Amino acid sequence: YQRRVREPTPEPSNMTTKLDWEFAHTAGSALVAIGKGDLVATGGGDATVQLWRSGALSTDAERADASKDAANDGARAAQIDSLSDAVSALAAHPFGTRLAVATRDLGIALYTTPSCTFERLLMRTTAVVTSLAFHPSGSLLAIALEDGTMIVTNTTDASSAKKWQAHDGCVESIAFHPDGNSLASLGHDGTLRLWNVEDNSALWRVALVTKQSPSSSLRRRIAFHPNGESIAVPSGGSVVVTDATSGAKQRLFAKGHTEWVTQVVWSPNGAYMASCGLDNQLQVWDGASCESLDRYVSDGPLAGLAWTANQLTLLTDDGQNCVLARRNSGINAVC
Repeated sequence: YQRRVREPTPEPSNMTTKLDWEFAHTAGSALVAIGKGDLVATGGGDATVQLWRSGALSTDAERADASKDAANDGARAAQIDSLSDAVSALAAHPFGTRLAVATRDLGIALYTTPSCTFERLLMRTTAVVTSLAFHPSGSLLAIALEDGTMIVTNTTDASSAKKWQAHDGCVESIAFHPDGNSLASLGHDGTLRLWNVEDNSALWRVALVTKQSPSSSLRRRIAFHPNGESIAVPSGGSVVVTDATSGAKQRLFAKGHTEWVTQVVWSPNGAYMASCGLDNQLQVWDGASCESLDRYVSDGPLAGLAWTANQLTLLTDDGQNCVLARRNSGINAVC
């Protein structure tokens, strides 16, 4: 990642760039998950999942040629349009071989990628699923629910699934440690917790963020650093980075957002972090200095955010999609 340069004069890092958008889904909540390589999956309130084969294009000529067949910088590889209800959570297998899709009618199903072929209904839950996460091995799926419970199940047989009460109120998001031995969760009760995957025991808990009322629809998404040493957590208009072994605060990414931060992702190499929130902004940060490198603005709140090797994929809460792709001059809006 490099700071954007617009000829003939470099643009200051505190400038705001307005993004252009195209619809990936009709109006409604939208989610995004990354697959292996250049596959990006998006799910929406329109009860569909779209699988995009993205990849940055290097020239305007290539971009113009691709736009004849695709709405984005890349092509739609497949679509799931047979869902019975809106998508509430979405996760991509770490090897890029399948998707886990949860719908608001309490079902969780598995689909083979890149064809998006239905495999099977994995299970039905007792409350709406808020977050899904595949184990780094791909053999387990973690499930977070609105009623405060969490589930870890084998993806081949859900009969042995482990379920426990994790939070007092909604579990907003979950994430596996890169080594697969632990699982982090953030809840409406304001706590960040780390769990032992083997026996579901609590390793630590810290009161870290503002509590939310039971009726709140806010979902703050956490993210482990790729090296597993820390966890990035949205906290008000900032992002707190905590030590993964103790939960202790390490550093703060602030002075960027003006409203609640809802999503954070690390770049694959861990050198940068991106955050978005209810202020309609995307902030790109230097991971070491906590300095804001770039700021982009959308016409509405950003609901989905994923960072692959070559691009950032963004979704608004009304289903609009935008791609920021790596080119020779850095990350540029290409949608």
